[in-house]
Amino acid sequence: MIDFRKPYLLTSIFLMFYIVSFIVLSDHSRLVRYSGYLGILTAIICMLEIFRNGEIIRNTAELKKYLLPLLPYGIFVLIFSAYVVVVTGYGRYPIMRLTTVLQLGVLLFLVYFLVRRTGSAWFVQMGFFIGLAYISVTGSWQMTQAVEGGGRFAFEVTGTGASEDSLNPNRYAQYLNLFILLTVKLVFIDFRLNRARAPLLMPMVVVSVLFSALCAYQILLVTGSRKGMLLLMLVCVFAALVFLKGKLTPGRLMGGAVIATGTLGAIYLLLVQSPFYDRFRAIFEFRTIYVSESSILAREGMYLEGLKMWLSSPIWGRGFEAFRLEGGFGQYSHSNPVELLANHGLLGFFAYYALHLLILVKSYRLFRGGNPWARSRVIWVLAAVAFVLFWDIAAVSYLSKANTFILGLALGYVYYLQDGVSAQRHRYPARHHGAAPAHRMRPPPYRPAGAFAYRRSMGS
Repeated sequence: MIDFRKPYLLTSIFLMFYIVSFIVLSDHSRLVRYSGYLGILTAIICMLEIFRNGEIIRNTAELKKYLLPLLPYGIFVLIFSAYVVVVTGYGRYPIMRLTTVLQLGVLLFLVYFLVRRTGSAWFVQMGFFIGLAYISVTGSWQMTQAVEGGGRFAFEVTGTGASEDSLNPNRYAQYLNLFILLTVKLVFIDFRLNRARAPLLMPMVVVSVLFSALCAYQILLVTGSRKGMLLLMLVCVFAALVFLKGKLTPGRLMGGAVIATGTLGAIYLLLVQSPFYDRFRAIFEFRTIYVSESSILAREGMYLEGLKMWLSSPIWGRGFEAFRLEGGFGQYSHSNPVELLANHGLLGFFAYYALHLLILVKSYRLFRGGNPWARSRVIWVLAAVAFVLFWDIAAVSYLSKANTFILGLALGYVYYLQDGVSAQRHRYPARHHGAAPAHRMRPPPYRPAGAFAYRRSMGS
């Protein structure tokens, strides 16, 4: 039975259904607005729950603690707004883009806040599972027979086959990889490192592992996404690092190498059988026999043109949507760093990636801090940031909801770990001098049930 008295449970449930809606409706030009309405409702419910609990609103120090990590993204929003204000002649389009950036800021706060308060990401796991399962049953399986003829994945929300309804195969592959990455956290952290909750998590673990295998199958044999195939291999490496808890001893390295070789070998064998194997191989051979591969050559030209535009105005960039309007290709640059540099210069580039840098710095400090509880978990945060950065290389994603979810998860989880380590130091101040017993190294669970409940539980 669900305990609706649990803090922020209602917000988590609504956010889960919002995830389902944006996965299914994100590429539909008309129905996507209903997903936006659900997002607004989720934000309102979250604010009501924050006011009901009261511990953050009534305490200025608590409020600053939760808002300061979002300052880098706030600066990016201000810079983006300035570019929108000065642009003229494009009607409502710049305002719509600014609205999207603001919505992503709210989404980032919701995910970050819930994960930091609870340490759990079950709502993201379940949201992606429901959304992807629906697409798998109603969309991708219809394409399995057509794949041999060179077709690629196509999912239509309305079933009309209209191009405006289609879900981009690369985006679908990103969603599938993200679910696998979430399953890595569920299996190797939430389940493996928490024996008390292991029996309760067992059904979810089994279902997630089986569905992750299905996700890998679809990435390799259905979507035809080269970025998705490469990212799947990278996620396998992340899984090995999380499993090893960052302790790369010779024995663990040997065992990990055997497992990684077997896993990557199996993926390669599936790739060879895939009708999209030539597309994948073209990534590494586009300067030889595959020089006519139009997609790769076009993107190479976009990258070079974007860098030329940036060099012409390195600090400020060329302005709002400059690459799409002036680059000669009539579309975005297919690279997030190139797009930011060309449009917003170094100013916008560093403002956007300051959040990534903040997460990496916090993760590094926790990893080097010597706390085994945090060290075994922060590896996943580093993997999540690497996931985002890898995808940014060949996709414009600063307006991506999927990337916002990953960043929100990583930011919330790294601060959850930092809060746990701080609580441990407060409870066992002599631990760093060898006074605390080894079996009491783990900090108390972070479960705020009311105003300042967590602090009272530590006896402060």
